Amino acid sequence: MTLMEYTQITVGRDGPITVITMNRPEKLNAWTPRMAEEQAQAIHEANLDPAVGAMVLTGAGRGFCAGADLSEFDFTPGPDMVKRADPGPIIDQAFNPTTRRIQA
Repeated sequence: MTLMEYTQITVGRDGPITVITMNRPEKLNAWTPRMAEEQAQAIHEANLDPAVGAMVLTGAGRGFCAGADLSEFDFTPGPDMVKRADPGPIIDQAFNPTTRRIQA
């Protein structure tokens, strides 16, 4: 992965601990595909650093994470609306891999 500018997370260090903060407090840190990309990059970078002993995932503001940001889905009436609004592919392609990275 290449370096990326984070727009939906922040990353900090406290000694050997990397702190990844979901940073969309106005949306209660609702999860987006972009956030998944940023989290994946931050986890990758932390895993490459031998000084990192632990990672913490947290949320800015009053909520950890409200779940998927439904505004990312296309609910416009018309043909294929069910397919366009289906969260399954995003969960499978972005959310699940991020969860697996955190577990690993």
